[in-house]
Amino acid sequence: KDFISFKEIGSRGNERFDLLLQQQQPSCSKVRDIIESRVVQRILPVVESILKSNEVDFDLSVVYSKPGAPDQGWHADGDHQKGAQDIRWNNSMDGWKNHLADAYALCVFIPLIDLDDETGYTQFWPASHQSRGLAGFGPVAQITDSVWNGKCSAGDAIWYDYRTMHRGMQNCSSSKKLRPVLQILFKRKWYSETRNYGTVGITDVKRDTSSECRQTATGAA
Repeated sequence: KDFISFKEIGSRGNERFDLLLQQQQPSCSKVRDIIESRVVQRILPVVESILKSNEVDFDLSVVYSKPGAPDQGWHADGDHQKGAQDIRWNNSMDGWKNHLADAYALCVFIPLIDLDDETGYTQFWPASHQSRGLAGFGPVAQITDSVWNGKCSAGDAIWYDYRTMHRGMQNCSSSKKLRPVLQILFKRKWYSETRNYGTVGITDVKRDTSSECRQTATGAA
């Protein structure tokens, strides 16, 4: 339950973790190659159309919730960019006109097991990406029954704008089952994900700790 934040893995609340599958890690490269050839390349034209760019890359991770993980708080993984516009009413243009800034990132969830009330799932607030002013008002979605529950079968895909508010629901699996979800973050190449992971690697921490131990041992001697 301790909070952790490394380059490779970060906490997402109690009993929730996000493991980044980095290209430079030999143990992850084969997995990335398979996902890229069987999933990424097949949907990339659609993604490029949505992001309105052919300069798109992706991050790959596994988000998993352990049994006993409680309901998560409402949040958006990606911020609205500085100076970006929200959707709004425009009197001079006959009402609602979509002035929403284009998406810069698109997230795809692919559950590795069936998601139901027992294992839990991700709950979304559809269209919440249209206004940054909705941040902090997640409970309103529940009160107004505006939520969409991401219950689905293993291998299904759920796509959403990276600015969309959502939350992971509790894992109350009686069989102590992990809830692993493959996450593919498609993004314009100028965007770098720095919010959801740390800046220090696990091996760097181990190296620093070992160095401190050696210095302590030398001093004690």
